[in-house]
Amino acid sequence: MLELLTSETPNGWKAAIMLEELGVPYKVTPISLTDRVQKEDWYVALNPNGRIPTLVDHDAGGFAVFESGAILIYLAEKFGRFLPADAQGRSTVIQWVMWQMAGLGPMMGQATVFNRYFEEKLPAVIDRYVRESRRLLRGSPPATISRGNIRSPTSPVSPGCAGRTGHRYRSTASIICNAGAIRSRRVPRSSAGSTSPNRPSPRRWRRKR
Repeated sequence: MLELLTSETPNGWKAAIMLEELGVPYKVTPISLTDRVQKEDWYVALNPNGRIPTLVDHDAGGFAVFESGAILIYLAEKFGRFLPADAQGRSTVIQWVMWQMAGLGPMMGQATVFNRYFEEKLPAVIDRYVRESRRLLRGSPPATISRGNIRSPTSPVSPGCAGRTGHRYRSTASIICNAGAIRSRRVPRSSAGSTSPNRPSPRRWRRKR
């Protein structure tokens, strides 16, 4: 049995989307970020970084995988789906996984933190992260971005991949892109701001007018 220890964040959704795409049984263990459960000793023993998500493969002796991108690759390899076997195809998918992990995810995350949650508004900092987020979104060749949904018009459709946003995911690269895009229907602008301590749901995360 696979166990996903996670919370309602884009990184957590990435792993959950992948498991749903695979159609394999798994158990969800909610991790309360507010209560800092991710910093407790038992959790850090599984995930030294003290973040979510963490995947525990109980069928493999309780093998733990942390970092959302590593979880995607582990699952793709374990079940033989979404990751091509040939060197070039495999490399292409992993390149876009790394693009999301090192680029889109961190940039959108920082744009959100400084725009919505940081008490002191730093326009230059906000503008930098918002511009970089938009650059990354505009420059993603395997995806067509429309209203926050990412579709891959060229890659083959995997069976049973209907998503909650009304489109179909095409590959591991598309899955990780979607996890970020579902979070926001538009990149927040630097003029927006909110100090609400509550983490908004995807439907609520919109630029205030």
